[in-house]
Amino acid sequence: MKGLVSLCALLVSMVCASHAWSQERVAGLEVSASVGVRCKVESRGDIAFGALDPAQAINTFATTEARVACTRGAVYRLVIDRGRNYDTDRSTRQMISERGASLPYKLSVESGGGIGEGWFQPSITRLAASVQGSDYVDLPGGHYQDVIRISVEY
Repeated sequence: MKGLVSLCALLVSMVCASHAWSQERVAGLEVSASVGVRCKVESRGDIAFGALDPAQAINTFATTEARVACTRGAVYRLVIDRGRNYDTDRSTRQMISERGASLPYKLSVESGGGIGEGWFQPSITRLAASVQGSDYVDLPGGHYQDVIRISVEY
């Protein structure tokens, strides 16, 4: 019996000693990343009215599209400037020929902004322009052009 008590005492002392040596310390470690808010805009082509015939001067229309891709949830605004040849006196967009003659045009934008739906789901905005036949019936022949700038603010 004395041997059994000694064996039990030995086992208890081994268990207590193993707990004393196996203390645990815990530390926290964060894992993080930041996803940037970004947008980009692309033109899907120029606005080209083609050949305008002053002998049959009719109102002419042309369209193009702008694609805006943004980080999902980003609030954006599409900004279209007045064009390089804007006439401030008449508050009119205009194309200018190589000889300096001007041909006014109007531009309308389908949507001015939105909320990004991710890079693989760009928003498409239609840009429609028009030229009145009465504005080119008596213009000198030539190539008329303007340059507008499209940007996206977010």
